[in-house]
Amino acid sequence: VLVNRDVDDHSIRSVINDDAEGIRLAVRHLAGLGHRRIACIACETGNISTDERVMGYRQALLDAGIEFDSALFPRAEDFLPQHGYRAMERMTQLSSRPTAVFGVVDELAVGAIQCAREVGLRVPEDLSVIGMNDLEMAQICDPPLTTVRIFREEMGRVAVKRLVELIQNPQQRARRIDVLCELVKRASCAPVS
Repeated sequence: VLVNRDVDDHSIRSVINDDAEGIRLAVRHLAGLGHRRIACIACETGNISTDERVMGYRQALLDAGIEFDSALFPRAEDFLPQHGYRAMERMTQLSSRPTAVFGVVDELAVGAIQCAREVGLRVPEDLSVIGMNDLEMAQICDPPLTTVRIFREEMGRVAVKRLVELIQNPQQRARRIDVLCELVKRASCAPVS
């Protein structure tokens, strides 16, 4: 039983975070605050979790009646703050910059906040920012980052339960179990001005 990892092999059992729903929570929150230019900083990895987060972003935009704009979808080289910084830097040069940014991981969102400040944007007054994972850095960055919390311990509990079930009945069909996540509202988001 894989935990927090999924593969395309349908004979493998996995327990994973519901990434697409986590993104929908974030984009719904931003759209509810009046944001229509919502960017997403992601990496070009082929990682199933990241791919699901990107699909969730595009679906959430569609659900909110917001057209996808490729200029608001910069790709970062890696999942580090400096890469979020560089992606945000490219977006600050747009004639119509985003009013909100979603980083597919907290590190990218923190980098976006750092860049925004350095170019004179105030977070959250000029730019709302949301991350995903609820790492410790989300709580201590300035301002504290709104993020989508992933329940890793719950994924572990579900995986152990699933493993015991498989030991007792090895003929059970393989399936993926998605664990829900939640939006943790902190100080990095505000209504669009």
